[in-house]
Amino acid sequence: MNSNPKPFDCSYSPQFAELLHKLKISLAISTYQAGKVVFLVR
Repeated sequence: MNSNPKPFDCSYSPQFAELLHKLKISLAISTYQAGKVVFLVR
């Protein structure tokens, strides 16, 4: 069994992508513990 956590994991609903497109926006998320920045671009 691998006890090492994944460095990053993400899931979202299809409606979320549709909402970003409808609002004509992109989203940037910063993760403190993983030291990552994620961009969700419409």
